[in-house]
Amino acid sequence: MKNIFLYPKHDRFYGSPNPYIFDFHRELAKKHRVVNKNAPNIGTLNLFVYFFHSEVFLFNWIENLPEKKFGRLQVAGFVFFLWLVRIFKKKIVWVLHNKGSHHQRDNQQADKVFRLMMRRSDKIITHSESGKSFVEETYPEQAAKVVVILHPISELFPIIDAEKTIDFLIWGSVHRYKGIDKFLNFLATISEEHRFKVRIVGKCFDKTYLKEITSYVNEDIMFTNEILELEEIYRIAQEAKFILFTYNSDTVISSGSLIDSIRMGSTILGPNHGAFKDLSNLSFVKTYENFGDIVECSRFTGTTADQLRSERDVFFKENNWERFIDKVDRVLADL
Repeated sequence: MKNIFLYPKHDRFYGSPNPYIFDFHRELAKKHRVVNKNAPNIGTLNLFVYFFHSEVFLFNWIENLPEKKFGRLQVAGFVFFLWLVRIFKKKIVWVLHNKGSHHQRDNQQADKVFRLMMRRSDKIITHSESGKSFVEETYPEQAAKVVVILHPISELFPIIDAEKTIDFLIWGSVHRYKGIDKFLNFLATISEEHRFKVRIVGKCFDKTYLKEITSYVNEDIMFTNEILELEEIYRIAQEAKFILFTYNSDTVISSGSLIDSIRMGSTILGPNHGAFKDLSNLSFVKTYENFGDIVECSRFTGTTADQLRSERDVFFKENNWERFIDKVDRVLADL
């Protein structure tokens, strides 16, 4: 058992369909002492409060630190923290979810934190082979630190044999980096013979982008600008032929929404990179190179019910949260 500081704090945004950190805290605490489990959420100040109580600091999305409240001040504090880590020989494990910040890739402070984490991490966990390739190509001197562990999956939802009234369901927070507007613009340019019913479910906090998405809404395209519980998204997914991911950002390595879509028993369409490419060996995960390929993919009639259940069951058995923590344990034992 190790004393571990897990970042970020597991405070769960109400209604959020991405409980990754909440689950991580819960499962890690079954085998280790998570020192900041009940700590107030005071950002990087907790790194100093719990410094001498911790053997290992385990970070997720720390590269987004400059986007937080008092971001520059927190980055300065984080740089000092990394100096203390060297002096007192603490260990750092970094879960590399993305190849940088989705939202501010040109942010010098975010790039600074990213480079520091590459150098100062003792181990780097990534959820797809593309994450490993990214480090090998961009930071080859750090490649030996990288361990690939697939994104963990929670309990599977039962599959319901519902009428498919939606061609493509796009769900999750609506951000520009996801390229939803580009896909809708593509649909507007194709011929009438390729009309598709599209349902978009997710909150858009960018008012300018919200107007852009809303401008495409018509009798075939429905947009629900709300945060829905995952169980409600699951019910909608049962009526969709495909769950579609339109990511056009090369920062994406893995996707919690992809894993939750597997839980829903959906046929998934995603770009041919990152975790989508890794999981394309599954019969219900299809990839595309460009939006034109989506029209061809839409003709896929689906995996048989027995094959879908069998493949999902095997995937869950190999990649559930308990197995994930077992794999993380092997990383911790190697520090």
